[in-house]
Amino acid sequence: MLQFLVGTLLLLSTTTHAQPVQVDGLFHLPKRWDLNPWNSTIPRLSQQAPGPFTLCKQNCPEWCWAAYTGMMEMYYAGYGSCGPNQCLAASEISGDKCCGGGGATAICSGKCGDGGNDADMLRAMGNHMHGAHTFRATGTHPSESELQSLLKNGTLVGRIMTFQGSGHIDIVTNYSNGKYTVADPLSGWMTLPWSDPVNGGLISYATGATWSDSIY
Repeated sequence: MLQFLVGTLLLLSTTTHAQPVQVDGLFHLPKRWDLNPWNSTIPRLSQQAPGPFTLCKQNCPEWCWAAYTGMMEMYYAGYGSCGPNQCLAASEISGDKCCGGGGATAICSGKCGDGGNDADMLRAMGNHMHGAHTFRATGTHPSESELQSLLKNGTLVGRIMTFQGSGHIDIVTNYSNGKYTVADPLSGWMTLPWSDPVNGGLISYATGATWSDSIY
């Protein structure tokens, strides 16, 4: 087990990947999903949860990692808002200025528009969390019972889905009546069962993408 400190975030990594997982890429989502309006909120998940969760749309095609970073900063630390958090994360990781219009718009070209990896997300969040949450990254997904326990305690789980070298991260936010609520910065709200070989579930899609890595 590797242990290292990123900003104020302690990463305990059991991943078997030689390189950090690069996230954002294109692959088909499950055949059925339920969508709600962008930038909508869901109530406090439990008495232990730090605050209400806000779903943010990724502002650039490769910015699922930046949207994940921004949503986690807002949820755990009450830091910032959807758009500025994303371009600030991209600026800090790329070393370029990725916030245009006084932070109101995103610059998606050049190094600013690149995808990120798990180390990038932890580094960006470490700059703003101030110890509000300790993250763990693993090269697998939690068991169903572990996931339900995490969600019950107000812990949001970053789900990295990979397929043929491409990856995408979204966030599992809740469990109710046999279904999991997922906040996807690309597609919006999704409601998925744990598994469904025909229509796609939380751990794998019918198209071949699988839940390979987690950050929570």
